[in-house]
Amino acid sequence: MSEKGGRPLRPSDYAVLNALRFLGPMSYQEIKRLTNLPRGKLYDTLLRLRDSGLIGFELRGRSKIYHLTEAGRVALEKGVVVSGFPQVERKLSTEELIKVLTPSDAAVIKALTEGPKSTQEIKEATGLKGLHVNLALQRLRSFGLVASERKGVMQYHSLTEEGKAIAESAVKAVEAKLEAERIVEGVLDRIVEAVRLGVSLGVIKRELKRYELELKERKNQETAKN
Repeated sequence: MSEKGGRPLRPSDYAVLNALRFLGPMSYQEIKRLTNLPRGKLYDTLLRLRDSGLIGFELRGRSKIYHLTEAGRVALEKGVVVSGFPQVERKLSTEELIKVLTPSDAAVIKALTEGPKSTQEIKEATGLKGLHVNLALQRLRSFGLVASERKGVMQYHSLTEEGKAIAESAVKAVEAKLEAERIVEGVLDRIVEAVRLGVSLGVIKRELKRYELELKERKNQETAKN
């Protein structure tokens, strides 16, 4: 490691971080085109950078736009990701926590609802890589949602009372957000394919507008029934 307490950035990390640093916020498709990273490699890199707090994103319309965080700028300058998360200075509300929890956080919380688990057991239950599990545990401890205790050579983790109180709603909210992101990305992929096959953007925009109006009408009907 280049610096105590940190891990070196990987080549794919540099590719994504530098693209966001020099060209500003951009979509998944734009990052893929600029970095030329394979889909699987790019997905894993974006997840790792999000879990490390080096990039963030926001939904703009139907697109997910990624941006470089201040921690990401520091990591680029030092060439390492400094481990450890600052403790939260004030107690966050459930709504605020849900906004900052990552998919890895939600997966760990879900695993711990079954009871205390070792780091290895969490890894097996979630299917996450060790790095993502450790980052999630650090974050969840900083939010006061998880407590860790070492027993011999093993470290065990459990939900705190606060963690238990928000576990169900937090996991449902993050999973719903993930499903929405998958749907948006699927729609974008189909739009790109349609353009490649010769469908004009004008036709695509009209179809999207029609679907939007239909969804609004369905939502209004459901609201009226309730």
